[in-house]
Amino acid sequence: MTLKTSSKINLNREPIKLEVRDSIFINLTRSICPVCKITIDAEVNVKENKVYMRKRCPEHGWFEALIFSDYEMYRDFERYNKPGDIPLEFQTSVSKGCPSDCGLCPEHKQHTCLAIMEITEMCNMKCPVCFASSGPVKGLHNKTMEEINSMIGTLERSEGVASVIMISGGEPTVHPNFLGIMQRLQEAKVKKIIINSNGLKFANSEQLCQDLADIGDNISIYLQFDGFDSKIHEYIRNDPELLPKKLQAIKNLSKYKIGINLVMTVQKGINDHEIGKVVKFMHETPAIGGLSLQPFFAEGRYTDYDPMDHTTMPDVIKAIVDQTENMYEKSDFFPIPCPYPHCSAITFSYNDPETNEFFTIPRLVNVENYLDFFRNTIMPDFNEELMDALTSIFSFSTVSGTHDMIEGFCNACGIEFNFDEVQDTLGHYLENVKMITIKPFMNSWDFDVRRIMKCCVHQVTEDNKLIPFCAYNTIYREQYQSQSMRISLDVLPKSNGDK
Repeated sequence: MTLKTSSKINLNREPIKLEVRDSIFINLTRSICPVCKITIDAEVNVKENKVYMRKRCPEHGWFEALIFSDYEMYRDFERYNKPGDIPLEFQTSVSKGCPSDCGLCPEHKQHTCLAIMEITEMCNMKCPVCFASSGPVKGLHNKTMEEINSMIGTLERSEGVASVIMISGGEPTVHPNFLGIMQRLQEAKVKKIIINSNGLKFANSEQLCQDLADIGDNISIYLQFDGFDSKIHEYIRNDPELLPKKLQAIKNLSKYKIGINLVMTVQKGINDHEIGKVVKFMHETPAIGGLSLQPFFAEGRYTDYDPMDHTTMPDVIKAIVDQTENMYEKSDFFPIPCPYPHCSAITFSYNDPETNEFFTIPRLVNVENYLDFFRNTIMPDFNEELMDALTSIFSFSTVSGTHDMIEGFCNACGIEFNFDEVQDTLGHYLENVKMITIKPFMNSWDFDVRRIMKCCVHQVTEDNKLIPFCAYNTIYREQYQSQSMRISLDVLPKSNGDK
């Protein structure tokens, strides 16, 4: 009998050099298929210091996407993971498992830090990048006051009190009863109200700004602001003449002392070169308390997306450092620990307008010792008051430019004074405490169940549910759209990459 041997068998037992994989496997999670949205396993791999997700759908095959462009930062951020708070009420039960039971189900690991209420599908713009696919189409749905009351009730039953609500859309200011809804939120004793807006109606109407200010001083605006170049506005918003309108909105809102946080949607090769310019503009403008930078994500109308070559959170941080001439440093940014640590980064700074002294909280306080929740319980000199101050502002419930943010900043930095007593004399200086957040929302390419389960930014729906925002956009949004919205998806423009 003759023994058949493989050509790969070395009978002389000489060393054979095996082929080495081009990536390192570091984790296994659950994701969804970008085509059919079924839940599938997903590998998390590292290649050339970048983190990728690789997954396979039985029907549609393999998919791969870049999720983090700096593995060292990815690994370091994992330490900052806070134990979740349990809501007072869950809205659904566990049946199929995450992400199919939203929400919130009893397996969700975090309560609601920031609640988002979309009050209208209508918008007065037709942005090619809109993840909600909104636009100026007749017949789109405006939430009724009955639906608004139901949504407030859902949040109150879950949290006990509605602390921070972001009003969104569409464009919320085009709702025919916009001011009535704002008044209703005041009656519900919502602590902080954020309006997510393109700013056009605030630019066109000082009266609207005054009416809003008269309703309450706990209202602030998250103002869409993507840069300064007209080509940027043409590509992202279909309006090359948008900048003067944004500046007028800032002028009108600041006249009535309404807080402003700029929101910059960042796309590689389109406006990422202007990140530093927008950061400097924030520091130069007293009325602006903060800046939120959000890399593009491929949901809704936006399809001009390369999953292997796009802006991730480390890219934004690097751009801030490089484009501000090292005004900021990479070490100034820490993850917000209440959601999953790869969901965000944040820092707080103070720039003295007279001496030009500049510092951030991490340069004064060893933030690492307090936000590393795996470590801080064994620290011999652990300071509970400092811990409370840091966790109060390193949170998605923090609103830039508010009393609570300034107070938390001062407490964390050891600045001892009563805010109310010195506000009149030091107001000029207090306006120079700024907040920068970076929030890369997920799409169906990089969807990670770990991040969904720890999410603290929740969409409030009219049928009494709280759904993690990224799950809502990737899986659930379509079932909540009106029939008119579904028809309009074929009418409004897609991203410029599809033109």
